[in-house]
Amino acid sequence: MVREVAPDAQERLSYGMPYYEYHGRLIYFSAFKDHIGVYPVGEAAKHEDLKRYMTGKGTYRFPLDQPMPLDLIKQLVQTRAAANAGKAESAGPSSSDRSSYAGASSASRRASR
Repeated sequence: MVREVAPDAQERLSYGMPYYEYHGRLIYFSAFKDHIGVYPVGEAAKHEDLKRYMTGKGTYRFPLDQPMPLDLIKQLVQTRAAANAGKAESAGPSSSDRSSYAGASSASRRASR
């Protein structure tokens, strides 16, 4: 479902939980005895249609005995993916994207002072 709206998202594991990453952390999820937990990394309160599932700051709980609102979760993921992509564009290239030569020359300049 996540890959339908964010096809370039990568599956990762952090804090012992699976999550998807797309220009940063996109959404965490986990399964429990009575519910599925979804953790949209800072976006939970912004999605009014999902408020009835909110149980704490940044936490949605979807009971196993009820159908999950997949369309609403897709909208949430799509919003998060767009926000992450926008942040990545405005931040410019990361330090790992920059030339190692430039880093070496600035280190050499500092060492020669």
